[in-house]
Amino acid sequence: MKYSSKILLFGSFGSLLLIFLCLYVNLEKFALKSETMSVEEFEVIAQTKPITKVIEPIKAIDSKAEVERLKPSLLDYTIANQVLTIAGELPILENSDRLKIAMMKRCEVVTCERTIMFSKDQENPSWKRLAQEVIELFNDENITLVDFTLSNERIHIDGELPSARVKEKLLTLITTYKGLNEVNDTTSVKEPIALKKEPIKEEVHIKEDSNDSIESVKKIDNPILLVQEEINNLLKNKKVNFYRSRAKITNRGKRTLDLIIAILKKTPNLTIEVQGHTDASGKVRINQWISEERAKSVKNYLGSRGLNPRDITAKGFGETKLLLEDKPYSSLNRRVEIEIKRR
Repeated sequence: MKYSSKILLFGSFGSLLLIFLCLYVNLEKFALKSETMSVEEFEVIAQTKPITKVIEPIKAIDSKAEVERLKPSLLDYTIANQVLTIAGELPILENSDRLKIAMMKRCEVVTCERTIMFSKDQENPSWKRLAQEVIELFNDENITLVDFTLSNERIHIDGELPSARVKEKLLTLITTYKGLNEVNDTTSVKEPIALKKEPIKEEVHIKEDSNDSIESVKKIDNPILLVQEEINNLLKNKKVNFYRSRAKITNRGKRTLDLIIAILKKTPNLTIEVQGHTDASGKVRINQWISEERAKSVKNYLGSRGLNPRDITAKGFGETKLLLEDKPYSSLNRRVEIEIKRR
């Protein structure tokens, strides 16, 4: 090989070696700079580089499906014989909620029976504000006889109002919510009772030896009638209560039955008929069934407390014997009666 060719070959090899050396030095400098890079420099570089991290999309809440999942709310607010019954199913309410405060306010002054359930699965009812304002009206006017039921299908108000002024207030509230729900108002204004003068009774003096006097003076001495009257008066003031739409007797209902048992035990040789009644709301067949089952529950309870089960019968009349025929939906029609006879 010629000398000039050798020089050219070694020159080319040296050039390549120099190029690789320069590349190696630059890479080392870049690595060193990355290790000692300031926060500001890193942020500038990061802004110029595309984001390669995959971000999962947030799932949107299907509001329609959520609404369909919620259960319709309902409320039954009843005052009768100094007993307040609150039942139903509502969404969870804070203690500061005005509807909750209004419902519980009367529990401070009257006997209060609550079977209401608060659940996150219940929808927020469209009638909530109406319920709050009407119950506040009941509290302000000290209404003592009323049945107030609310659901998506129907809102019903029944009872006695103390004056036409209160009736007008109630109608104003109902008119405000007209169109949201169907409202059925059958409340009546309690007319003032006129005092009647008692006729003057003449005293009759009868001689002890007069046979006519023994026949003319009739003394009521029938223990059965007296016991029946005592039971009827007790049931007017203290109802036999059951859990809503069930035949299970509540603890308060059992206490009422214990008082009746004490009365019945004072007079032996009795036959007892337990009679169950409902109002006209709901289906006739279901009303008949629930009245029979509730009468049976009372019969079983009486038999478990020392009365002879063979002397006790149970009958259900459904809605066929309404206590208030002009107010078929009134809660006063939902009752248990006990009729006794000499065995």
